[in-house]
Amino acid sequence: MNKNNNRYRITAFALFTILLIINNSIVIAQQQGKTITAESVKPHIVELADDKYEGRGAGYPGEENAAGYIAKQFKKAGLKPYGDQAGKKRSWFQEFDFQVMHPLKPWEIFKSRNIIGLIEGNDPILKNEFVVIGAHYDGQGRKGQADPMRFLSKDSSSINDEIWNSANDNATSIAAIIEIANAFKEGKIKTKRSILLIAFGAEEHGMTGSIYYVNHPVFPLKDHVAMINLEKLGRLTGKTFNTIGNANSLVWDEIIKAIQTQTTTKVVMTSPYVIPDSDHYPFNGVRIPAIVFYTTGFAAHYPDDHSDKIDFNRVAEAANFVMQMVTALADRSQRPLYVPAPIPDLGLSAHLATNAEADAMGLKAPDGGLKVTGVIAGLPGAIGGLQPGDLIIGFANSKFIRDEPLESLQKKHMDALMGKQGNKLKTTVIRNGKTEVLELSLR
Repeated sequence: MNKNNNRYRITAFALFTILLIINNSIVIAQQQGKTITAESVKPHIVELADDKYEGRGAGYPGEENAAGYIAKQFKKAGLKPYGDQAGKKRSWFQEFDFQVMHPLKPWEIFKSRNIIGLIEGNDPILKNEFVVIGAHYDGQGRKGQADPMRFLSKDSSSINDEIWNSANDNATSIAAIIEIANAFKEGKIKTKRSILLIAFGAEEHGMTGSIYYVNHPVFPLKDHVAMINLEKLGRLTGKTFNTIGNANSLVWDEIIKAIQTQTTTKVVMTSPYVIPDSDHYPFNGVRIPAIVFYTTGFAAHYPDDHSDKIDFNRVAEAANFVMQMVTALADRSQRPLYVPAPIPDLGLSAHLATNAEADAMGLKAPDGGLKVTGVIAGLPGAIGGLQPGDLIIGFANSKFIRDEPLESLQKKHMDALMGKQGNKLKTTVIRNGKTEVLELSLR
């Protein structure tokens, strides 16, 4: 989950709060079988944060090799592969192309992949519904690669480190997912609904893996019941875990409150509404209850995000808690109801184009634009005709300048979403070298 003046993901911050009335009727079963431990999550984190993966930069060999490791672990855990069709069988991988953030060559397109595994439910009817647990496995990569958002470190011992190993962000969450799968297998735990485990690629480049998934789901979206996204689980020992997005369903507070009566783990809500900052966002956009479970306060995009800085007990604690959440959702008699946010969502991921990209589109300094990296099908952006690769140079009577501050971009967008520019938003884009004018309708 990232914020930076050099990048802008279209956001929709909530401007007010609501009162949640909680029906605390859910029963959380005691976890069976294997308890996830520090010793079980550690090898995965150490492996994925090793220099041989070069920081797992999206679209580079390190990310692809990491995908192979994750698929191998999913297979060991007894999951069924549910990626792209490969002949009469399914692969572990769902491949997609994506627009690169801060590419070395303007407007480069790279390839990444999601890794998808299935635990089938045992109820003859409810097994056709799915609870999703996901996390991104790509990281910050290394110097000389496209830069999703890398910061210089204040740690003098790592200033010259060329590889951002991305241990906390987000090898910790992938380790948690792998060990949740192993716990289901070793504990012989059966749930009524099926569980989809997805490791998303290219999250650091605008959540493109998860946006691709909701646009190309392996099962109908109407059968997806809920989604839990994991982020940065291994730092800030002693602090609470956090969630964002609880307001999109009453089930989140219901389940978390019930689990906390049986554990010492503390989880608090940071913000009730989903913003486009990680892989739960696209699921929320298509009306699937979705939250992110994470820790705050640690800026992970530094070269000192190494595995030796990780609190492995903390990762195990998070994994055990989330496993109970997933189990409760999968066994719940009624599927969670989705509660829409009170302000519109255009369904986009976008960020400021580089100067070289603006130049390549024929713009003259200081004129710039927002590069669209993802569009969620069925939402106003897609309905209005926006496509990945478009360069937005005009939006709701606003233009963009190069290196425009994030706060300025957010204000322009929020003013538009709050209806200050009307319900029809004129949007000017450059596509394939030609200027087109689109109209986005708020809803």
